[in-house]
Amino acid sequence: MPNILEIAYCQAGRFECEYKHGYVTYLGEGDFAVSILAPEQEPPAFPIGYYDGIAIIVDLDVNQIHHGDVWRRLGNPSWGNPAGWR
Repeated sequence: MPNILEIAYCQAGRFECEYKHGYVTYLGEGDFAVSILAPEQEPPAFPIGYYDGIAIIVDLDVNQIHHGDVWRRLGNPSWGNPAGWR
C-alpha cells in the first residue's frame, strides 16, 4: 500500500481522475484535497480543457509517518475546524 500523501489545490479549471477501487477525484476552481496517492486506473481528464493548480507530494516513509496517523490527526477535534472546512 502506498504511503505517499498528496495535497492538491485547484486555482482554475477542472481535474478529474478515476483510481483503482472506484475512487474518483474531482477538483474544480477553489477545491482543496488531501489523499493517499494511489496508482491511477485511467489517465487524468481535463473536461473544460485546462487545469491550473498545485500538488504537494509527501513521502511519509521518508518522514517516518504512517498515513493512518495523518488521518487520525486530521480528524482530531482538538485541532478545531479551520474556516471553510466541512
